[in-house]
Amino acid sequence: MEVVLDHDLHTEAACNAALKDAEAHRLTMEKLEAAGAEPFDEVWQRCEAWIEATFGDERPLVWCAHNGNSFDHPILRRECIRIGRDLADNERHRFEDTLPLSRRLLPGRYGPDSYSLRRLYADATAGGGFD
Repeated sequence: MEVVLDHDLHTEAACNAALKDAEAHRLTMEKLEAAGAEPFDEVWQRCEAWIEATFGDERPLVWCAHNGNSFDHPILRRECIRIGRDLADNERHRFEDTLPLSRRLLPGRYGPDSYSLRRLYADATAGGGFD
């Protein structure tokens, strides 16, 4: 697998994280370009404009993801740092992960899918599944 890393990712930890992210989703720059994916900085500009128009600049933003501390949040933060934006966990930006919350609320589950979104959704909807 060929993964092209940005020159700003100098540390070994950052390089390893980028490789892990790419491997998890089988992404390469070639696949992204072939699919017509836009550069992150262009997408992020539109995202920031929408956030500003929708929420203003005074309300705190909560970035929430299931297993976000280990996956989504580091990727988002790293990409924002790469383009000169700072999403530090502060008064404006808060990062929350629903996986530890589900483990606290539903202790005693075991197995690889015990706290998966699919399982949690099925439990919350009395057996309903994703379509």
